[in-house]
Amino acid sequence: MLAGHFDADTHVDVMFSAGLGSSGATATVLLGDGTGGFPASRHLVMPYTNVPLSRLVWIALDADGDEDVVAVKTFNMLALLQNDGAANFWRTEVGTGVSILAVATADFDGDGRADFVAVGTDFSAGGYAYTVYRSTGAAVFIHLKTGALSGEGWSVVAGDVNGDGAPDIIVGGAGGCLDVLLAKNY
Repeated sequence: MLAGHFDADTHVDVMFSAGLGSSGATATVLLGDGTGGFPASRHLVMPYTNVPLSRLVWIALDADGDEDVVAVKTFNMLALLQNDGAANFWRTEVGTGVSILAVATADFDGDGRADFVAVGTDFSAGGYAYTVYRSTGAAVFIHLKTGALSGEGWSVVAGDVNGDGAPDIIVGGAGGCLDVLLAKNY
């Protein structure tokens, strides 16, 4: 679930995964009225998706200033939901090569654009992995790197843990497993 500003007013709006419908996975966008109510809503349907959208994360897909969203769509696909500023979204998809369990965004290559990292199971390597994708600025992402994790990768965040000004990748898993991937190493 996310809270933000999807339309042109200053009221907080909400997006959440609404499960599966007859046409595929759905997400609901509720437009806030500024009084705590959400009288207007939009339903987004992702056809041909047999799992609900999950792990919704903010991302800037372009330079228009509108709040866009990246969501785990299927086991190895992400749905990039590009906002037109009026809470209308169109979708692009990115395959990650890993069975995604979590996603995080940050400017991993220092070019001022939001990139993303996905973590999950890499069936071809027989273990858990992370995959970093770089934004070209037009809702297009280029694969930067895939690497192995020391344990299960169930959640991921990005933050500067060593004070060098670059976002590092922190991955948590079952049993207290923790991978810290410093920017210079990924």
